Amino acid sequence: MTTPRPTHLHRRSSSKWVPPSAPLHNPISIFKGRSNRETGSRVIRPNHLFESPRYELTNYRDFTDNQISTTKYSIWNFIPLNIWHQISTKYANLYFIFIAILNWVPFFDAYTRYVGLIPICFVLGTTLIKDGIEDYRRWKFDNQINEKTCHVWDRDRCAFRKTEWRYILVGDFVHISNDQDVPADIIMLRSSNESGTCYIETCNLDGETSLKQRMVPAKVVDYSKKDSTFKPSDFTGVVTCEKPDKSIYTIRAKVEYEPGQTDVIIKDNMLLRGSRIKNTTFVEGIVVYAGHDTKVMLNNGRAPHKTSGIEKLTNKFYGLSFFSDSLLLAL
Repeated sequence: MTTPRPTHLHRRSSSKWVPPSAPLHNPISIFKGRSNRETGSRVIRPNHLFESPRYELTNYRDFTDNQISTTKYSIWNFIPLNIWHQISTKYANLYFIFIAILNWVPFFDAYTRYVGLIPICFVLGTTLIKDGIEDYRRWKFDNQINEKTCHVWDRDRCAFRKTEWRYILVGDFVHISNDQDVPADIIMLRSSNESGTCYIETCNLDGETSLKQRMVPAKVVDYSKKDSTFKPSDFTGVVTCEKPDKSIYTIRAKVEYEPGQTDVIIKDNMLLRGSRIKNTTFVEGIVVYAGHDTKVMLNNGRAPHKTSGIEKLTNKFYGLSFFSDSLLLAL
């Protein structure tokens, strides 16, 4: 006699799903990435409530997607931006460029013109190659993160489908299994535990290795009951939350299920990007912050351009030397 399949486990597709992208002629695609979050609170309606394609959803147009990039440069601006950074932060390069340019003036022709270009071209070129290799490694690591997978609810198939993190949008209903990383900042609405709780590991966020407990909002605990017939398409609540901020210990949001029925969201209801599900078969929830709007990315972000103390001191000396040479030439 076969054991009946539990109703609290949803059917999940194992094949990878790539949502259709916006056509180039679609004017909505021009405004992708623009957001109204700076003007105040964001209002999020679940994506499965709308029949329009994903690239025409309000959540797609108003909020950032889940793709991240920590590189300093793009393939289009790498060479000019890198050279500009080398010149603007290291006055020695500016000084030797100035000397090389003067050598092309017949009055100051001290040695072969092309010889004066060799040292500065060598310095700029080797630094360009080094920075390019470092940025390429960042790009490869970003791709590894963006190509991780989790299950997202597809209203057309009425099932969770495996998709890469980069395609997750604000308003998506996601299913995360045990030992999987959380792909975005999510309000937890369902758990495999009947109590509506789960355990997460947050060492990537705060360095703590002890497990922390998270729980669903009070009014949706029944979604986690063993005899529950809940499926994501049944969720019609509207999430209102504040604009993204860096604080990983606070959240200002609420879920309105219907007029008069509201849950105030606290940090114990949130699963933050970078945490990992532990000792829980699965959890499900709705994405409220994605990509660079997540708390972990707001605290990390892109790799900064750094200038050491020695370089700053050297810049002062070269600035003084440059000024004195210019003064001598003027006299």
